[in-house]
Amino acid sequence: MRIMLTILFFVAACQNNKTPQVQRCLTLPTNNSPIVAQIGESFLTTEDILRRLHQQGSTANRYTNTKSMQRFVEDQIRLELLANAAIEQGLDRDPEVIEAAQKVMVRKLLLQDLGLKALGDQISDKAVKDYYDNHIDQYIQPEKIRLAHVELDPTPEGRALAQSLIDKLKGAERSKLTRTLAKLAQQYSRDRTSKTRGGEIGFVSKSEVEQNYGSHFSDEVFKLQVEEITAKPVQSTHGWHVVLAMAKKTSSAYRIEDVADDIRSRLLTKNRSQIFEQYLKDLKNRYPTTIHNNRISELVTKLRNDKLED
Repeated sequence: MRIMLTILFFVAACQNNKTPQVQRCLTLPTNNSPIVAQIGESFLTTEDILRRLHQQGSTANRYTNTKSMQRFVEDQIRLELLANAAIEQGLDRDPEVIEAAQKVMVRKLLLQDLGLKALGDQISDKAVKDYYDNHIDQYIQPEKIRLAHVELDPTPEGRALAQSLIDKLKGAERSKLTRTLAKLAQQYSRDRTSKTRGGEIGFVSKSEVEQNYGSHFSDEVFKLQVEEITAKPVQSTHGWHVVLAMAKKTSSAYRIEDVADDIRSRLLTKNRSQIFEQYLKDLKNRYPTTIHNNRISELVTKLRNDKLED
């Protein structure tokens, strides 16, 4: 982390200096606080140590006596020694190190320039209500129907069997209708998933039924009343069916109280995106950018060739 943070101030200097010195590259700005330790030609001051302690968060509380503080300072000295050795070997100019430093710079830049503005935004109750009113269709629960069925072969024989099962169900007592269909589903249905549940598909919307069984099937079953069986076999994209409507849920809207947090999150994300895009636009005006599109196809070709060689 020491290398990452200190590169931020001197990457350019390191790149322009043919023989960089340890004290010129990867060094934080000097400060006038008392020196705690000297490592070669670099220093650790009380300000440096306190800053690093604050980065520890709540764990900094463990360094409230001389012995533990001595260990912390020795840890920082070891880090400085390793950093100096890395610089001597030219790792401060290593592309991976510089790219890592750039990522750290970007995070700090965004926090500095956008942090308070983007993270501090509050979404008012009025903004939440306006969004809810203007997007009410997103918060509508569609009508749903609870179905049970017996699925049979998509053949004339399957249709004939479906009709015979309907005739049996018509003769069953109303209170035993669900139980009777469950037995028939376990005996005859091709739908392995629903037959283990007595033929029950569960609560489904019209669009869900249409997606799984086709529009004709969907239209027919949504005409059914509760505890009503299809008068004749219904064809779907899977085969012939005997269908029972077990219950219905009417269409309704989620209350604004139930979706307010979701709306606030959506609006915050949108606001932050707009702030970031405007920030990038300002940067592009400050630093004109050109993309050489012909080089992109060359990169693709080179990457493919490299993979072939591997």
